[in-house]
Parts: sequence; structure tokens; C-alpha cells
Amino acid sequence: MLTMLWAKESDQTGSSNGIYVNILRDLKDRNATAMPEKKSMERKRIFDLTECLRLKGNQQFGEQLFEQAMECYNRSLCYAEKDSVQMAKAYANRSACFFSMKMYNKCLTDIELAQAANCPTLIRTKLEQRRADCLRLIDENNSVEDVSHFAMPQLSFKSNAKIPFMANVLDLQYNSEFDIHVVAKRDIDVGKTIIVEPFYAYVPGTDESGCSVCGKSEPSNFIPCDTCAETMFCSKECAKTSHHNIECINGVFYGDLKKDDPSTLMRTMMFQFVVRTIAKAFCMFGNVTDFISFVEQCIDENQTNVPSMEDDRSTYGAFLKVLRHKDYVPKELCTDAIAFAYESLMKSDIGKGFVLEAQQNFLAHLIWHHLSIGLLINECRWSDFDQLDSSLTLTSSFTTFSCTPNTVICSVNGYRVLTTVRPIKSDEKIMISRFGDHLNDEPTEVEELLSATKRNVKCSCDRCAKRSASPAERLAMRKDPHYHIVQQNHSNEPNDMSENLRLRGNAIEFLRKFGRSTWCPEIALAVDCMDKCISFQCRKGKK
Repeated sequence: MLTMLWAKESDQTGSSNGIYVNILRDLKDRNATAMPEKKSMERKRIFDLTECLRLKGNQQFGEQLFEQAMECYNRSLCYAEKDSVQMAKAYANRSACFFSMKMYNKCLTDIELAQAANCPTLIRTKLEQRRADCLRLIDENNSVEDVSHFAMPQLSFKSNAKIPFMANVLDLQYNSEFDIHVVAKRDIDVGKTIIVEPFYAYVPGTDESGCSVCGKSEPSNFIPCDTCAETMFCSKECAKTSHHNIECINGVFYGDLKKDDPSTLMRTMMFQFVVRTIAKAFCMFGNVTDFISFVEQCIDENQTNVPSMEDDRSTYGAFLKVLRHKDYVPKELCTDAIAFAYESLMKSDIGKGFVLEAQQNFLAHLIWHHLSIGLLINECRWSDFDQLDSSLTLTSSFTTFSCTPNTVICSVNGYRVLTTVRPIKSDEKIMISRFGDHLNDEPTEVEELLSATKRNVKCSCDRCAKRSASPAERLAMRKDPHYHIVQQNHSNEPNDMSENLRLRGNAIEFLRKFGRSTWCPEIALAVDCMDKCISFQCRKGKK
């Protein structure tokens, strides 16, 4: 059990009385310390900005830059008055993008959204004609659904019975050295997709666009939040989630935060992470008593027990297990953050159930637990050294970090995908890059990056120990015809999908032949090439 994090008070005899320690007791003037100003959260209804963004979108539409145009229309919607002419125009313009991209069902949805707003007669007439054209083309093409903008990878094997988004060639195991980790149950070839997992928790960064709740980023019928000017939802289901209401009420957003203010940005993202994950978990239970009982069962459970993810509750149990004994954040470093989230949740519908002192103390400890998981993600898992990350997928959280990975991760449209990039033998660990996209950097460059971000990572792998393939092996690699193609083309983005598949195929053939050799720059180059090819295929191609 996480004894310090979940400490209970003692009675006069020294025995536990079953009530968790009040970790907020010593915090003076809790509201003044923890709560930010709320004025910035008010929706910015600015006519000039709304029109400026919409007109910029029209310009990009004229240049056939439909995705860029839609980004402008989405931002225009965020600043428009609800059900205003400006909102109707932005929806109408966005419907034209969908029509041009042959996404006729989404076009029809935007037409309905525009007409539901204060749509002028002239625009309404154009929309009726566009609706008729959509219905005609859907009928002619005999298509019911729009083609997805992304080529979502599929598992290369059947799914695992207990963890459906993980291939059945993988398993979770426990040992004292690596804790709970993912291993191969059989030999796995290069280029195989072994995990395709939706985000369990998602908080968008400053540069991300799309649904603020689920992370979906492909062109969709995004609708703006009625309260703030910083949030969009991909569906009414995401819009109804209670956690964003809590964020709005408490004035939490990061639209005006800059990258040179990482401390404030981190606090904001961690608040959202905690609120979203607790709200998601609480909705699985009928009452507070059942919720507390389930969490206590999970934290009291033997830490060596390997979690399953067969349903929502077991998946939440796996989420709680992401945190190990050594990983929780000392209370002194995050008391204000715990208090802020506690006050916010207690004022929401969730807080209405936490009436007793014991229940309220439990909630504070649960917030501490969730916050520690969020901070653990940013300490250990990042896509680049200058970006914060608050998206979490559970299976990949149990993979092993390595400077010499055998898989690469690609995040696409609310999912995280793991693909093998080196031959993996049965019983070997599944390893992801400790250094994000810095696969091809020299160890000294990586050390400088770690030092700049104050990350103290000690490693004795081949790469950090500066061990490498022998000169003879490296010479054979450089003479390989597949390597020649990879070396000549890895720096440039392919012109089309066929070129990307050809480059990926050559990288796979090279790594099949040499991927089990000691890590060296030639292998790093091929792995980096595979990473870029997979990302390109997810963003722009069909399977």
C-alpha cells in the first residue's frame, strides 16, 4: 500500500481509527492561496476578432487550404456570440470545407448548426442548395459514412482477452526490478502494430487543436463551449461531460498562457488532469460509499497483482496502479494544487456526496494520488523536451523506458499507437524511447537536454555506456542497399503515400537484418525513419 500517501489518523492507543489524515488542515486561507482569478474565463465575445478569423479562413479556403481554413472557422466560433449571425456564418463556411473535402455527412451537420443559429436568408438559400448537393452525391456514391481523415492503424494480431487494445502477443508481468511491465509472449517482427489505445485521460497543450475532452483532432463538427472561448467539443457527448463545467466555473484555462510560463501552465494542466480523471472515475459508481470502497480495495491490493482492463472499473484500477510506492509527490510540494482541486470538486455535483469528514479527507488523498500520476507523466513521458504532456494511455504507461527502444509511439486522433521497430524475442520487454523524438542524438546531446530540463535519469544501456556495434557490423550496415535508401530519404517528408510505403519497407528490411545488433547510429537512423513513416501514414494515408 502507498502508506505515506494514504496515511490514516491514529486514536489514543496508537491504532488507526480508519479516518485518513486531513492533509489540508495546515493550509491557511485556502481559497486565497489556491484559487486563480476568474475574470479571464469569461467568454470573449469579440466581433472584430470573430470576423477577422472567419475572413482569414475564407482566404485559405480560396487557396484550397481546407484544413487551415477550418482551424480559423473553429477559432471564429469560439469568439462568436451564441446563436449570432457570426456563428451562423462560421458554421456555413466550415460546411463548405467539408463539402470540398467530400465529407458530406459532416457538411450536412454543419448546415444544421448554421441554420439553428441566426442564419441570414441569403446564406440559408445557399445552404439549402448545398444540402441538396450533399444528399445527391451521397446517393450517387452509395456511401453512408464519411471517409476518415486519418488512417487509424489496426492491431497486427488479435486483441488480448483482458486488455482489448493490446495485441494477444503481449502480456503484463511483474518482477521486482521492472515492476509491472509489458513483455512479448512470442517473437514479433518489425513493423507490427501491437497497441492501439484511446487516451484514458487527455488535457490539450497550448499548441493542440481539436476536442478538448477526448483529443480527437480530425476535421469534425466541433462546437464551442458556451462559457469559455478556449474549448471545443467534437460531439454533444463530450460537451456534456461534467469536468469541463468544473473548469469553467473555476476560471481554469490556458489560452493566454505562454510557453515561457511553464510553471503556471503546468499547474493549470495538472488541475484539469485531476478533475477530469476523478470525474470520469466517479461517474462509474452509484454513490460515494461504493466509490471509496473500490479505491481502497485497489490501493490495499498487493502491488504485484497485474491489472486487467476488461471494463471501466478494472481500467480505473489499472490507472491507480500507474503510481508506485516511490513515485508519489511529497505533500509539501503540491498542497496548494490539492487544495485548489479539492475546493473545485466540493463545489460541484461530485462534492455533494462527500459530506462526512472521513469522506472529505479521502477525497483530498485521492486528489493527491491522481496529481502524482499526472506529474509522473510529465517527469518521465514527453514527446519533446519543450512540451508538457497530460495525455495518458494505460498500457503504454506500463512499457519500459529505454534509450535503445524496440517500439515507437505515434499519437493520432485521440489514440496512442505502438509499432515495433526492432525484432523482439519472446519474453523480452516492450521498450519505448526515453527521449521522445531524440532517437538519433548523440549521448552528449541527450545529457545536455536532460540537464536543461533538470531531469535526473541514470541509465546503463549500450547507448549511455557508449557501447556500439563493431566496425565490421557498421560497415556491413552502411553497405546494405536498404540502408542507402533510408539514408538518402529519411530527412525529407515523402511526396505521397506510395513513396512513404517504399521508404518504410526499406527501413523494415534493414531493421529485420540488423535490428538486434548493438545500438549504433545506423540503427538509430533507421528507427527514426520508421518513426517518421508511421507518423506520416497516420496523418495522411490509407492503410
